[in-house]
Amino acid sequence: MQYIDEKLYKFIMDDLGAKKYSDARKCYDFRHNVHNTYKDNYYCLNNYFPRSYKTSYHIFKDMYEYFISKGFKQEKNNIKILDIGSGTGGQLFGLLQVLNDFFPKTDIQAFVIDANSKAINISEAICEYKLDDYNCNIEFNKLHKEFISKEDYVNYIKSFSDIDIIVSFKCLNELYQQTSDNGFYTVTLSMAEQILCDDGIVCLLDNTNKLDKTFAYFPFVANKETHQYFKENQNSKLNF
Repeated sequence: MQYIDEKLYKFIMDDLGAKKYSDARKCYDFRHNVHNTYKDNYYCLNNYFPRSYKTSYHIFKDMYEYFISKGFKQEKNNIKILDIGSGTGGQLFGLLQVLNDFFPKTDIQAFVIDANSKAINISEAICEYKLDDYNCNIEFNKLHKEFISKEDYVNYIKSFSDIDIIVSFKCLNELYQQTSDNGFYTVTLSMAEQILCDDGIVCLLDNTNKLDKTFAYFPFVANKETHQYFKENQNSKLNF
């Protein structure tokens, strides 16, 4: 099983100093992520980054192995990634490693969105450190944005176009908690229809916590919205 590579792990723990912050209890309350200090982010980097990296790596590795077994060929010279709520970037770097393995020499544009500027500063530092290890050409676009409503979220995300991969790990549940709105899974799928290229991928992964305002567990909410979306949009170009 693929784990975070030793060189990157050493950089995170020693050079960035995350090994000093090993208590996972310090970063469990996701509702405060927007306001995390650098110290808070180092707790998350130590405890969550390797886990998100490994999860993302295996999701996309298995996906592309399946696609290739079915005759899929990557003919694009450029891949555009939209990472919504990227944090310190574990899921992004797991994905980049897969793309580097499967599609070397490809130009990759990563649009990295997070409400916490300190988290994406750390992610940018990791990307700069990793650049020489990639065969792909990586362009890291750091986008600091806090969404104050569902309308704000929709207007911002739909400004992108021709995206090849939308990825969001453990972010959408925070939007339900931090705004007065619901329906973020529904609008994310709707926007994916608009901004993804024809053979694009959307990968959404989230927490199993209970939502404060509805007292429903988040997987139930996400499952209900997703199935309702496809029931109402039977001609959707998205498949799952």
